[in-house]
Amino acid sequence: MTDENRYTRITLRIPKDLVSGLKDAADLHSHSMNAEIVQRLERSLRHHYYTGHLALGDAVKDPVEGALLRAWRLMSDQERDAIRVLFARMAQSDAT
Repeated sequence: MTDENRYTRITLRIPKDLVSGLKDAADLHSHSMNAEIVQRLERSLRHHYYTGHLALGDAVKDPVEGALLRAWRLMSDQERDAIRVLFARMAQSDAT
């Protein structure tokens, strides 16, 4: 998937003192301000999903299944690939 298909450019107006704080945090974590903002937004959304503030969107009755589905939806492609590898390894060890 190309970056063009994965990302949307937006323009934000952010108070100058907030920009300064974001820049300091990005410098502290050794990444760009964009990465800092994206990580903070992801954490915020993850918190809302896990605390039930955002609707699941599916009729999942089992709360554990719902939590797993919410976690899966919040994972990056890299995190999902890691989970797939883990399950493949578990299946191989069960087969032996």
